Amino acid sequence: LVMTLAWFYWDPPLNIFTVPILDRPVTWYGFLFVLGLSIGYYITYRILIKKFNLTSQQSLTLTDRITWFVVGGTLIGARLG
Repeated sequence: LVMTLAWFYWDPPLNIFTVPILDRPVTWYGFLFVLGLSIGYYITYRILIKKFNLTSQQSLTLTDRITWFVVGGTLIGARLG
């Protein structure tokens, strides 16, 4: 099995693009973290409104608090991993 898959080698580029003014590269790793957290924020907000019948302001406040814990856990977990 190893010999048959030896021809397959995938080495994608690390950076998506570079921010022109700051000359700072944006990596796939960081982009996908931000995308996942943003989608999770929106889904959590909608669930709190529809399933738990919270007002928009209550849902927004609770989603913000949950998001800070998720971001903190993600950063700590990414560093430990």
